[in-house]
Amino acid sequence: IQNLMDLVEQDSLEAYTYRLEAFYRRLTGTDSNYAARDYIAAKFTEFGYDSVGIDPFIGEQLWARVPCQSYNVISKCLLI
Repeated sequence: IQNLMDLVEQDSLEAYTYRLEAFYRRLTGTDSNYAARDYIAAKFTEFGYDSVGIDPFIGEQLWARVPCQSYNVISKCLLI
C-alpha cells in the first residue's frame, strides 16, 4: 500500500478537488451532479481502471424531498 501512496501527489489531489468543487450545486438530480459523475468516471478510466461503472439508485432531492435518480461511480482496484 505504501508504494501506491507514494504515487499520490498533493498538487494533483488539490486540482481534482478544486475541479469537483467547481461543478455548481452538485446536488442529486442536477446537471452539475451528472457532470461531476462523468468527470469522476473519466478520471478513473484515465488512471487505468478497467472496471469503472455507474451504479444507479433512487435518492432524494434535498430541497424537494422527492425521489430522484442518483448515481455512484465505482471501480475495483486489485492490489498485486
